Amino acid sequence: MGVLLFLLVKTRHESYFRSPNDTLILYDTSARQIQEWVPTFNQYDSVEIAQGLTLSREVMLINEQQTTLEKTTRIGRHLIASFHAYLGDPESFVFQQTPLQAYYSIKNRQTDLYCTQFSELFTFFCRINHIITRRIESYGSNDRHTFNEVYLPETNEWVYVDLTYAILYITHHHHYVSLMQLHQALQAKTNATEMLVHNYINQHDSVVDLSLLSDTLRYNFDSAAQFLYHFEQAKTNNLWIEKIKNYLLSHAHYRYYAATSPNNRAVYIKYLAMLLLLGGASYLLKQRKKK
Repeated sequence: MGVLLFLLVKTRHESYFRSPNDTLILYDTSARQIQEWVPTFNQYDSVEIAQGLTLSREVMLINEQQTTLEKTTRIGRHLIASFHAYLGDPESFVFQQTPLQAYYSIKNRQTDLYCTQFSELFTFFCRINHIITRRIESYGSNDRHTFNEVYLPETNEWVYVDLTYAILYITHHHHYVSLMQLHQALQAKTNATEMLVHNYINQHDSVVDLSLLSDTLRYNFDSAAQFLYHFEQAKTNNLWIEKIKNYLLSHAHYRYYAATSPNNRAVYIKYLAMLLLLGGASYLLKQRKKK
């Protein structure tokens, strides 16, 4: 019974505790809520931070006078130009590398990359440049996808960034489009007219109407899609420690957005399964001792 319950809740995004009422605060841009996403550097090595900043200055040509959007655009252009041609199945070792190690592994053609690596590379270069970003995973009926949002303090807005699709940002009537706004537009809950996608294709900026990419994006962001906005402040570089910690602890590991309301039923079933497994193991141990 315990094994069966454990297997039933093995799906990762359903096995983690979800904080309630996320849709009410995900796009609250008050100082208190934005502080929740301010980057820390606990998960990055100080030497790698220094190396990443050197790349930022000397290769991406980032400086302190630029706006947040200018900096993120330069990061996005560099990563798309360097790695977009290598989208494919990554080698397993890259999932256990730090973002900077993965950067050089892909650059040296030791591996291809998924959307996961694109998102983590973008996150790394944003955060070391003191840009507030959050890494987001979607679980839809068709596929899983990983991408980002960046907070623009100059306009007090969140903007959707998806390097896998070479999207630097999306605008609508001179405002920047967040994931939630994009998702609602793709599901025809809001007007998508004049939503413009700012791409970086063949090392050139381009602007296209959202309708040209809507089928591609709708494949990932269907009406059943669930979106996980990851907290990563206390994340370590040890993959297995993170998996165990994330699976066992009951505090929220991400904020959650979907058309349906979140619940933690799977988490509580998981804990029941674990108790049954531990109880069964304890019983078998006592029976062996009696013999």
